[in-house]
Amino acid sequence: MDEWLGILGGRYSPGVVEMCCREACGGSFRQAAEDLDRVGQIRLTHETLRQIVESEGRRAADEQHRGLIGPNWTAEDCRQGPSQPSCVIGGADGVKVPLVTETEKSKRRALRRRPGVKGGRRRKRIGRGSEQAYKEFKIVAFYDPSHRHQYAVGTSGNHHVAGRLMRRIGGKLRLDQAQVSYSVSDGADWIRRHWLSGCRNLGMRHISRDTRRGLAQLGERMSARRRAL
Repeated sequence: MDEWLGILGGRYSPGVVEMCCREACGGSFRQAAEDLDRVGQIRLTHETLRQIVESEGRRAADEQHRGLIGPNWTAEDCRQGPSQPSCVIGGADGVKVPLVTETEKSKRRALRRRPGVKGGRRRKRIGRGSEQAYKEFKIVAFYDPSHRHQYAVGTSGNHHVAGRLMRRIGGKLRLDQAQVSYSVSDGADWIRRHWLSGCRNLGMRHISRDTRRGLAQLGERMSARRRAL
């Protein structure tokens, strides 16, 4: 029965784990637990939900590091029609992600120790918090013009780690077999450098957002001139 339900590796089914992860993406674990109870009639404490989500995140990161998970499509699938060329677009950016600081962790430990809280089952020790409130994560994405095929991955590593991700995913997508491939990213130096150096062997060209904006404005002016004529 456990094998049929898919819970051989843990207490919760894959469906429950997926719902926990989806709900936790939008806000705090406490709010996610309330939403999960309201929407899915699944009652979990916010602490249990946190453990499920963080455990699944560690598992996914480990499998990604070992190359066990990746995109389920290649450049050959990215055609707008039978006679259209295959096209893959890449993108990268850095985003600030909020972290749980040591001050916030201290408040959580104090809540656990407050009088009147029942012990119950022994809970996992709360680890140390971050010294910084935010940390920059690097996001790398590949997609086709129709957005039917999309794949994105993030890393907390530096730009060298992001560059390796670009090359690794580009290889899995068989980017060198795409008839058209280019990247659209902002003007950050590390992004431009890794697209140009890391994915040059895969045939990808880099177009900055400023260049793309300029081309779009040029196209609008040409269209306006044609209408005037």
